[in-house]
Amino acid sequence: LQAYASTDNNNNILNTLKQAALIRDVPNETIKTILNDENINEIIKLSPNYSIDSLKGKWELVLSTITGYLPVVEIIDFFIYSLESSFKQVLIAKITGESNIVNNTKPIVIEFTPITVKIGWFSINFPSKKPKTYTFIYVDEEFCLAKSSNGGYSILKKII
Repeated sequence: LQAYASTDNNNNILNTLKQAALIRDVPNETIKTILNDENINEIIKLSPNYSIDSLKGKWELVLSTITGYLPVVEIIDFFIYSLESSFKQVLIAKITGESNIVNNTKPIVIEFTPITVKIGWFSINFPSKKPKTYTFIYVDEEFCLAKSSNGGYSILKKII
C-alpha cells in the first residue's frame, strides 16, 4: 500500500476508488488506508472543476468507510435533491427525505433530512433533528467521493 501514498501514484488512488465504485471488489480496509489526510488533499487537487450541475443525476451510495459495501440501496437524486434508502434484497422499508444545498461551490455541501419511513403500506412522517450531510470533495462523470457527517468517507457511482 506504500504506492498509494506516493504523489506519483495519484492515478492509482483515483483508479482504486473508481474500481470500488463501479466493480465493488476493493477491500474496505484498502479504501480506508488510501483515504488518509495526505491522500485526501491530493484527491481534492486532482478533482476536476465541478459545480452543483456536475452532480445532476442519480447516484448510488456504494461504500462507506464506516460500514463497508452497503447492503442497502441508497440513491441520491440530484434532479430533485432527494435521498431514498431501501433494503437491497427485499423491499421492507424505504426512507425518503429532502435536501438542502449548504454550499454550492467546491466543495459542495448538501444536507439530507429524513422525512418519511415507509414499511409495507404504512408511512411514518417525522422531523429529523440531525440531518445527514455530505461534503463532495471529488466529482467526475462516473463516481464521486464525499465526506459524510458520520465521520467516514462515502463513494458513490452515477447511475443516471
